[in-house]
Amino acid sequence: MLTRSDFESAVKEALRHYTQADLLAENALLRTRLLTSSEPGAATPQALRALVADTAKTLFAGERDQKLYRVLDLTYLHPAPKQEAVADRLGLSFSTYRRHLTTGVDRLIEWLWRQEQALQIETIAGHSTERAFMDAPIHYSDNIAAPTDLFRPIARDIGTNELSAVLPLPDKPSMAVLPFTNMSDDPEQEFLADGIAEDVITALSHYPSLFVIALNSCFTYKGRAVDVKQVRRELGVRYVLEGSLRKSGNRIRVSAQVVEAESGKHVLAERYDRDLADIFAVQDEITQAVTVAVALAIADAELHRAMRKPPGSLDAWAAYQRGLWHLSENNPSDNATAQEFFQKSVELDPAFAGGYSGLALARLYGATIYQTIGLHEAQSASETLARRAVALDGADAEARSCLSCALRARGELDGALDEIDEPWQ
Repeated sequence: MLTRSDFESAVKEALRHYTQADLLAENALLRTRLLTSSEPGAATPQALRALVADTAKTLFAGERDQKLYRVLDLTYLHPAPKQEAVADRLGLSFSTYRRHLTTGVDRLIEWLWRQEQALQIETIAGHSTERAFMDAPIHYSDNIAAPTDLFRPIARDIGTNELSAVLPLPDKPSMAVLPFTNMSDDPEQEFLADGIAEDVITALSHYPSLFVIALNSCFTYKGRAVDVKQVRRELGVRYVLEGSLRKSGNRIRVSAQVVEAESGKHVLAERYDRDLADIFAVQDEITQAVTVAVALAIADAELHRAMRKPPGSLDAWAAYQRGLWHLSENNPSDNATAQEFFQKSVELDPAFAGGYSGLALARLYGATIYQTIGLHEAQSASETLARRAVALDGADAEARSCLSCALRARGELDGALDEIDEPWQ
């Protein structure tokens, strides 16, 4: 069974290689229940291509989702020569196009993952399960109901231990942003509360170190009193962001709290008071403030969580976090220890970009700051590691930043600037 991280990588590779049958033939999705649960020999590149195309078409069938489908279609299914051409053809700025692309891919991954997990539950249960619609459709639309051929198989009478074994947490920190509660007497503020939650989900999804559950899955909890542990079980997340909105006169107060779902411990609790002079400006301002606060709080919580783990029980993500902690201690001994943890992260998960970028940065520090290794050796090794990180995740700003540092250390200033600018293109 693939881990969540491996499954996510496999879906992204299937999209990138959609038109290349020889590369699709090596895709890890061919080993999943999605493609092996029917008749023998069904797991073929053609079947994988059909799975991706049919799921995308049905998943984004609603009128409000058509632009997402067009972005995916012109990027992967019927690709234009360059992404800039897709943005121009759809009349989008390049940054808006990239946001749509990220949202579409994330929603496709999550839907396929949940289908795979449901099929795994069927296998564990050992019997055919009842098929039922999800509590809410995967997308909302004003003029189309949830498609009747999109369903989630659910298993009856399966013990909690079996379920938790089938639904592991993702390898990296995962978060669900629940709908913000409108606690004012003005029903019009419901739109603002929903808009803030939606924008926070979109903004957090741009952090490569976070796995953020898609909007429509989170909004199935709208209007319901739920325990964070229930959200953890149902969505497979480590953190839950809850919020509320109050209005008094021409002022609003937005409260936000992040809870570690397993323990119930508060990681963050903040409130934001603003004047309602410009509703969209207020929404943008609060979204940015909440997003930055949440990202920093989770980064800190993950670092402390990794430090509590025994070294022998670390996964790739926790080893990476331990490396970051030692790197931040700013001394030769801790820098050497950081390199050991980053190397362990690479060995535990060769497809995780963070281990490579962390190791690249630590080796550069070893040469340029602590002078514990030769400069030429460090430059060469760091550039190789950083390029590997970028190859694994070209959208990872940290990987790009590490490559920029490696190029700058070699005197390639133009290349270094290009790498810094790339994440903003």
